[in-house]
Amino acid sequence: TSQGLAASTLKVYDHSGSEYYAPSFLCAAGDYLYFTSGNQTNGTALIKLNVATDQFEIVKELAPALDDPRAGFSTEIEPNLIEAAAPDKIFIRSNTDLSKPSDLWVSDGTTEGTARLSDIAYYLLPNMITLNGEFLYCNREDVGYELWKSDGTTAGTGPLKDINPY
Repeated sequence: TSQGLAASTLKVYDHSGSEYYAPSFLCAAGDYLYFTSGNQTNGTALIKLNVATDQFEIVKELAPALDDPRAGFSTEIEPNLIEAAAPDKIFIRSNTDLSKPSDLWVSDGTTEGTARLSDIAYYLLPNMITLNGEFLYCNREDVGYELWKSDGTTAGTGPLKDINPY
């Protein structure tokens, strides 16, 4: 946390665990700051930080540890991205192995309210946006890249329209 001066800058979160997963991609939603980080089992977890109290909690593990964590890294692709559609609707793309599709998650900030929705292409640029409470992103179908959307439910997650026929 900081007031913009060195003297007022204080550490509020200290990552301990795997050397490969550092806190990344901050997303503000309501009174919380969400981000992904390594956890105690060397996997990747969704973390939320209360900005009023500087208290953090691990919401849920998104991906387990890899046998060789270095295999999942690229300097060109960020494996974890977060967008907030509302204070209680956070979308997360999480991946620790870039040779496999990522997972698309939605969270209301609780363990019980955090669920995996679908696969999402890992190799696409960070092209995610929220609009009117829905999540829009580019994903790959069997025949090409398409615009997808999600309302935060499994049934409401899928291609919007076939705009790139093969």
